Order: sequence, then structure tokens, then C-alpha cells
Amino acid sequence: ATSGRQALELLTDDAEVDLVILDLMMPREDPTTNFHNLRKRRPGIPVLLCTGLPQSDPAPELLRNGAVGLLRKPFRMNELWYAVKQGLSAPVR
Repeated sequence: ATSGRQALELLTDDAEVDLVILDLMMPREDPTTNFHNLRKRRPGIPVLLCTGLPQSDPAPELLRNGAVGLLRKPFRMNELWYAVKQGLSAPVR
């Protein structure tokens, strides 16, 4: 999805989505609102955070509220693979 709104539209009850990767740097988007809207739509869905900022203010709060991890850009494919694997095996909070 190219926006939080589009992500919500795609995340229907019958959509086969196992994990969401939420970029915290999307222009004109509030990552905290996007996170909470995604979790309202699908409470058990794992959300992996992604950011290129050295310090991302919403990340600690979102991790406390159930995000399954934080992936820092730039990343290598093996780091993405590991983060996705961890996110898919994380307990639902």
C-alpha cells in the first residue's frame, strides 16, 4: 500500500495478510494513527516498524503497544528476512 488509508482498505477481514510492515517515515502520514487504525481493523495482526531515522520518536511507544519489532533502514535482505520471521512468530499482544 502507498498510504495508511490504502492499507486499511486492503486489510479486509478476508484478506490473507500475515504481517504489516509500517514505514514510520511516510509523507503526510501519522505513524501512530496508522498503527492504531491497523490494529483496530485487525487486532491480532503483527506490525513490524521500519524507519530510516536514527531516532524515531513513535517507535518506543508503538513497540510498547504491540508492534513486533523495529527494522532500521538501510537494511540487508537477511535482516528483513530475520525481522519478518521474528514478527510472524511473535505472540499476539
